[in-house]
Amino acid sequence: MSEIKKWTVSEPYLKIDCGLGEAPFWERSSHQLRFVDIIKQKLHVIDLNQGPSSLKSVDLDVPVGTTADIEGIDGEIIVGAKHGYALLDIKTGKHEYIKRLWDESDGPGKEERMRFNDGAVDSRGRYWAGAMNDPKVHEPTDEGVLFRLDPDLKLHRMIEKVTIPNGMGWSADDKRMFFTDTPTKNIFQFDYDAATGEISNRRVFFHCESEEGPLTVLRWMSRAVSGPLFMGPARFSECHLKGKSLGRSLFRRGVAHVLDSLERTCLLRAQWRRSRASTLSPRSMEGIYSKFTLE
Repeated sequence: MSEIKKWTVSEPYLKIDCGLGEAPFWERSSHQLRFVDIIKQKLHVIDLNQGPSSLKSVDLDVPVGTTADIEGIDGEIIVGAKHGYALLDIKTGKHEYIKRLWDESDGPGKEERMRFNDGAVDSRGRYWAGAMNDPKVHEPTDEGVLFRLDPDLKLHRMIEKVTIPNGMGWSADDKRMFFTDTPTKNIFQFDYDAATGEISNRRVFFHCESEEGPLTVLRWMSRAVSGPLFMGPARFSECHLKGKSLGRSLFRRGVAHVLDSLERTCLLRAQWRRSRASTLSPRSMEGIYSKFTLE
């Protein structure tokens, strides 16, 4: 194998002191980038044509872990919020739930001690998102769940007994799905049926020896069926092909890292409050946006 490439993060692109920065989303039409701060309950938006000086921040009334656009609608997005999937007004930060996650069968108090953490959309428009214990309420345990919201708004529990769900992604041929439960230090791989959205044959794709374990795994934008994956613990991220390391990004203290994902669009054929069909495309990240230099 050729020598491992190294990318050095020299300085943060935005110095905003995130409590927990997540869910980067690039809006192609406006060339805007947005992301959330789960802990501080904020939505940050930046115009990439203008740079850091264009940053706008909105206070949210709930913690949000993942976001997606709604095609043809300005000023409103769909998000994975505290209690479920919701519509969010990006100017006011107010939300309206369209699908809650928990009911009486889940036992008392579960709705309050859980929140969404990460999400992604598959090639057929299904919105996958993982829920975990809200650290503000309860220490993380294995009562988390990976959910799948279908275009008809039917909700499915795909994986249970999850602690910290992170980094969903799919192979370019749509035959494999990847998923990380951070404390296990494993990136799991599943056989994936794109027609039905079902997953099977769970096995370990990669085990991380780092103390933190892989925070996230995201399919890099490549047409190759066996294209590289990016994963990252707290101090560095690595690029892997078929489970082998190709490169590593190193971060100076206080500078967090960025992971990019394969862009996916999702069509929710549902009757929302204004009876509209919608296109979604979520992304995810850990930390704040940073500048990279290739060595």
